[in-house]
Amino acid sequence: RMSPNRELLTIFLSSFMHLPGHDTTAHTMTWLLWEVSQNSHLQDALAAEAKLALPSRRDFPMDKVILAKKLSLLDRVWQETNRKHPTSATGTLRVVGGTSIVVGDGLELPARTSVLIPPYSLHRNERYWPNPDIFDPSRFDEEASASRDPMTFQAFSAGPRNCMGSRLARAEALSILAPLFRRFEIACISNGGDSGEPAEYTTLTRRPRDGIFFTFTARPD
Repeated sequence: RMSPNRELLTIFLSSFMHLPGHDTTAHTMTWLLWEVSQNSHLQDALAAEAKLALPSRRDFPMDKVILAKKLSLLDRVWQETNRKHPTSATGTLRVVGGTSIVVGDGLELPARTSVLIPPYSLHRNERYWPNPDIFDPSRFDEEASASRDPMTFQAFSAGPRNCMGSRLARAEALSILAPLFRRFEIACISNGGDSGEPAEYTTLTRRPRDGIFFTFTARPD
């Protein structure tokens, strides 16, 4: 039997891992379904890609070859969703080391300065992302990605302390979404806000304020 302190630590770690593993991935998939439901051509293209990757309706793509090579469009859609709707919208705190540094266009940060870079603001900065309110998966084509500073995309933070669950989140999401697009046509039945998008709010994660609801209609095989 574990000691009381060890039991408490186990409960804490389980709860902590549940939050990033469940809240962030689930919310991002919800935003992805909403974005795709607004674009029938994109949805049809995703369905066609999934059908090639998963010839049988019973296939499940938890396979590293399928995830790495056969769902490239879905992967770009996943990344663009994380760009436009980062669940960790406020980012994580970082502290400058023992000496001052110069960043950006000559801004000096003294030693031990606390720095917070909010991904939501960074990902909607027109300097790095033209027409940032437009959902455009081509931003993550190989050529476009190569020409962009990688630090401008921080959905999972960046550098040596970035989110260790980013690959797991991607594998989970693509494994769930590919069969959905393979088998169903998805339509949103929620009303958007003034901008046409569902209203958002931020706690630890950024999520749809009132939820988003969908209908799923079976596609012909």
